[in-house]
This record gives sequence, C-alpha cells and structure tokens, in this order.
Amino acid sequence: MDEAEARMVVRRCKSFTIMNNELYKRSISRVFQRCVTPEEGRQILRDIHAGDCGHHAGALSIVAKAFQHGFYWPTAHSDAVDLVRACGGCQKYASQSHMPGLALKTIPLT
Repeated sequence: MDEAEARMVVRRCKSFTIMNNELYKRSISRVFQRCVTPEEGRQILRDIHAGDCGHHAGALSIVAKAFQHGFYWPTAHSDAVDLVRACGGCQKYASQSHMPGLALKTIPLT
C-alpha cells in the first residue's frame, strides 16, 4: 500500500534471483552468491575462523572469505564481530599490552 516502500522493495529485489530452487544474490562484481540462513552462515564463519585451516583472522577478512566463496546472508558482518569477540584465543593474543601496570616514577632534573 505504501508507494515508497514498494519502490524500495522493487529496487532491492533486482539483485536477487532464483536458480534451481535456491535464492542467489548478485554481488557488485556480478558473481552470484548463494543465500544461506543465518545459522548456516555462522557455521561457515566458525569453519573459516577456527576450522582445520583456520587462522583466527579478524571479522572483515573472514566475512570477505565467506563472500568470495559464494555465500551471502545479511547479518554476516555482525555475526563475524560477535564470533571474534567471543573467541578466547583471539582475545588472549590480541594487540594488547600484556605487561603488568607499574607505578609512575619521577625523573629528577639534572
């Protein structure tokens, strides 16, 4: 009923197509990416992040790998950020100072 919403739906649906009873999204580079459920997407991210060949990369790089392998789901980036934040190994070896805090020392003027 809302004309603005109808135009938005028509504009967004141009990048989606159905082939062999599966939904695909055409990416910016004109490659078709298979749309997966968020649960399947999170499993794909876990496999890329900490699977057999996983290297505990950051959120952007694991989402980029998932998209390059032909998968798509709308919440991919937020799922990847949550995965990296919950990963104990990533948090332990993150670029943080692991030295204990010391008291400040005054430097005498000479």
